[in-house]
Amino acid sequence: MNKRKSVALPLTQEDDEPKGLAKSKSDIDLCGLAESTDENIENEFEKERAQTIRRNMAIMQKLGLAEAVGKLHGVCQAFKEQKKPKKRQKTQPPAPPIRKSYSLRSSGAIPVERSDEKSTTPEPEAPEVNWDEVEESDVRRYVCENGELDTSWAVSGDKDVQMMVKLPYELEDRSLLASYSMDVSGSLLVAGGKQGHASIFGIKDLLSKTEKENGEVSEESIAPLLSARLHRGWISQVQFIDKSALLISAGNDGVVSIWDTSKALDGMPREASTNDSLHSGGIFSMHEWDGRIVTGSKDTRVVLSEIGEASEIRKVHAFDDMHSGVVKCVRWRDKKTFVSAGNDRSIQVTDSRSRSTRVSIDNAHDASINCVAVSPANPDLILSAASDPILKLFDLRAPAAPLFEFQGHAAAFKIKNIYQPSFWMDGQYVVTSGEKSKFLSMYCTKTGRTVSRGNIGYTPTMLRPLSDKSAVVAAATTRAIRFYGPQVSAKPDVKLSETQD
Repeated sequence: MNKRKSVALPLTQEDDEPKGLAKSKSDIDLCGLAESTDENIENEFEKERAQTIRRNMAIMQKLGLAEAVGKLHGVCQAFKEQKKPKKRQKTQPPAPPIRKSYSLRSSGAIPVERSDEKSTTPEPEAPEVNWDEVEESDVRRYVCENGELDTSWAVSGDKDVQMMVKLPYELEDRSLLASYSMDVSGSLLVAGGKQGHASIFGIKDLLSKTEKENGEVSEESIAPLLSARLHRGWISQVQFIDKSALLISAGNDGVVSIWDTSKALDGMPREASTNDSLHSGGIFSMHEWDGRIVTGSKDTRVVLSEIGEASEIRKVHAFDDMHSGVVKCVRWRDKKTFVSAGNDRSIQVTDSRSRSTRVSIDNAHDASINCVAVSPANPDLILSAASDPILKLFDLRAPAAPLFEFQGHAAAFKIKNIYQPSFWMDGQYVVTSGEKSKFLSMYCTKTGRTVSRGNIGYTPTMLRPLSDKSAVVAAATTRAIRFYGPQVSAKPDVKLSETQD
């Protein structure tokens, strides 16, 4: 009998199939080293192919490769039979806390979530609130009991201010991390700033010093009447509307809202109206006067709006080409004109009715302008602060050069933080803090000289006189607001020499 030579037969074309194509049943049997019979194969081609596979298997057995191939196939088959891992669903980062505001509606109010991004899921309906049944807020009760603020601390004209001294009381709210804006109306003070938080305090009794029996002045700390998060971003401005319970606020979330502080539910005041379409970026500054609002934004625009009869905020006009950079500050000069400034280093005085520029001061500073203020006694005097260490006082009747430049209040050449100097005592003085400085500085607007500079132990984020004529200044620091008043002396026949830098 002729013996066949043991030769390795070449694999067929089907066995050399590129990866990714479907395998036939016989291919699978090859990998498993299983036996197949011709009876269960109907196709002649498949029968021939099966015979070729068995011959190849016999050759591999003679070469001692069958066991190794079997083990390899077991590993391969086990790997193939594993379930494919499920695709991991992309998870969004947790959203920041969203404040729920209670908006006014004809039949009540519904808490509305405010988010920077549009949500694709419907918001769950909240139960309607009948505000007529909600009790008056602590703010409302305080105003009814205390009335207007005592202004007896105004300094008469026959006295000179020598320096400022700390008064023995302060306002405290642990949630008020930093204040960027303050306002006073009647017997109320409001402060707003970091993380969209705002606090309202009653300050009727602040001007009454409390003394111990031994004559030493005791420190008195006053808690807020209302403390709530009103915006998703930091608050740039808070202001009472015409000595009423209505409060208007603007923030870095690009929203302007009006709040009725006479009603509060779960610590949140009632939201009378809101508008998030005035700007396409965060709002750096806002000022209201007689129902008209001006706002300045990161979108480089100044927008004029008005408050309607139902407290709604309506856009009147957008000044698109007034500034070429971020608008950092806007302030009404009078009922018709407003002042604006920003990163383009220019100061613009604009007529809101004719919508034309009245005065333009280009390159007013060597750096971006962060703040402008209008003298309460003379609206032609404009104070400006920038990212340089110089305050400038301009007279709009001769704006080519500043009337005075005030220096020495900042301990750094480049200013990184926004600080807001303020006119004080009916525009006679300017009071300011400074970058990296714990000193409170006071300048005279008549002579341009430094009156005093005293170390208060911290750098205020905001300064605000209690009124245009008041001699008391509120200074905001972390979680607290402190107060300072003047140390005065009778005016001598010879003018007091003022402290030089």
